[in-house]
Amino acid sequence: MTNAPTSFGKHTNYIRQLENSSLHPCRDAFERQPLILIFDNEKRVQRWIGKEHAVWAGPRSTNSKIAIQKLYDPILCEFFQQQLKIPDAGPEVLVVELEAIARESFGKYISKFERDQVYSLLRDMSQALEGDSQAHLWLQRLADIAIFPVKRPSGWFELCNATGDFYIPDRKRKFMSIFASDISILSIPANSSLTDILPVLESNVFSSRLRRLESLVTLDSEPHGRKQLQTELSKRFANISPFVERWAVHLGAR
Repeated sequence: MTNAPTSFGKHTNYIRQLENSSLHPCRDAFERQPLILIFDNEKRVQRWIGKEHAVWAGPRSTNSKIAIQKLYDPILCEFFQQQLKIPDAGPEVLVVELEAIARESFGKYISKFERDQVYSLLRDMSQALEGDSQAHLWLQRLADIAIFPVKRPSGWFELCNATGDFYIPDRKRKFMSIFASDISILSIPANSSLTDILPVLESNVFSSRLRRLESLVTLDSEPHGRKQLQTELSKRFANISPFVERWAVHLGAR
């Protein structure tokens, strides 16, 4: 969100004048009216929001709260945070948004766009788990909520909770193409990686309740080619076999 239009720059200058003023009647105005101007460079749209919809710094994946730090001059940080009491967004914002999406999507299929949105929230929640000691407490609220985007064999996307009928793919996704037409699998956007959300998947809240795709796979080694005696290797095993036998007897005696 850069390259804002001239009107956005004028609005920033106006706020700086208010900040430097000895009086702050504007605080009441910010409480009552949407006076924070935001600009989305991708959509080329600017609009006004109320302070209840703003945070100073926060994850980009949230829609309910808009981070304004990158929109305004850093010198205005004190004005927004100290005077207007606009906080930084913590993991609770991510939790609330995931809860809302789960309620709205209950019993419905979701679009690929919604799948990507949920995945982005899980990715940001994973980052919060690595940097915020309180994040694990917030994650507990999602223990039984349908927050995992799953692709059904039919091709449709759906949200499931941790005990739902789906599997977590292997990190390299080499088994996904084998099983995708038969079972439901956690859906990962093409430009993303399972690693992005591992802190959520491997947390105490979810780790023991999720099913892994590897559990369906049995590895079996099958030799190919003509059998050939490896003389040197056989001699090496023959030389160490007495020591292995003695070690086994020693362990049995204990």
